[in-house]
Amino acid sequence: MGASSSNIEQLPCFTCKAVLLYQERSGEYIQTISETMLTPMTALFVSVAALWVVIQAYKLLLGIANPFDIAREFFFLSVSWIFLNSQAQGLIITVFNTTIDIMGSAASVVLQDSIDSSETARNASGLSQLVAVSELGMRTILNVGWAVAASWTITNPLTILYALFLIIPYFILMIIFFSHVVVAIFRVMVVSAFSPFLILAFGFSWGREMAYAGLRTLLSSIMVLFAASLALGSIMYGVSSLDILEPGKDIASDATFANPEFFLAVALGWMGSAFMTEAVGIANSITGSALSNTSIGILTAGMASTAMAVAAKSPIAAAVVGKGASLIQGGPDGIAQEIENIKNNLLKKYRKG
Repeated sequence: MGASSSNIEQLPCFTCKAVLLYQERSGEYIQTISETMLTPMTALFVSVAALWVVIQAYKLLLGIANPFDIAREFFFLSVSWIFLNSQAQGLIITVFNTTIDIMGSAASVVLQDSIDSSETARNASGLSQLVAVSELGMRTILNVGWAVAASWTITNPLTILYALFLIIPYFILMIIFFSHVVVAIFRVMVVSAFSPFLILAFGFSWGREMAYAGLRTLLSSIMVLFAASLALGSIMYGVSSLDILEPGKDIASDATFANPEFFLAVALGWMGSAFMTEAVGIANSITGSALSNTSIGILTAGMASTAMAVAAKSPIAAAVVGKGASLIQGGPDGIAQEIENIKNNLLKKYRKG
């Protein structure tokens, strides 16, 4: 039997503190950059604006410039100058903090039920609420998996293997969602750092599209985290509806792939990882941006290497990895039969010994 859900709640949220710390350090870094870039960017704006005035004056003398177009461009120049000079009051850090707040508020909407049901998540704020939901969900699965593993016997050692099958996908899901959150902060930080140049470019026709692209990137970053949170919320809702994963319930006898609920519980963990990866593509298709899943790929490669290293040290895990293709192709019945074969082989070796 595992610990109660109240005991799970009493544990500190590790990823919450990590996200808050990273967000604070990113904000401090952006503040430093904004102070450093203000003077040179203002000087560059004055130089480019002076060149623009000279070019427009020649065009007027040659009769090839429309006064209405010049007046419109001058309006954009004035707007850029006002925004660029307002950086002295912390425009860049304001862009960063405002975008992070919007991102956290929008994404938390789809996880509101999970936040309301958790005291730890309620006490958190902003993006830390999101990772709190992910970590608490992982803790619940870990609690159930520990109960399954603790029920092993000499004649039935495969409960440990079933526990690993249940825990691993949700652990990876938590890491991927945590990665989405910190990468979203990094994306906002980069766009915020570029904001002085984007503001400068907004004042000229040749650079206005870059400013729009920066806004689209911010919007896409918000949508990626929103979609990832939506994926997490759907998985957590599915998990909460499974009787087999109720905290404190003895599921040792039900932990088998012949049980549809247990198989679905494992499948939901992998589905969540796939859905979160798809979030970037959905955001790109809507906003026309070009964000990538490179960071998620690097993370997945690292975890896969670690998993293979661990599997090489474990006879049971090595047997499962070696049979991986046949397990997937055989479906639930094939998985159950393959694990039964592994169990029989282990029992034969134990009796011979």
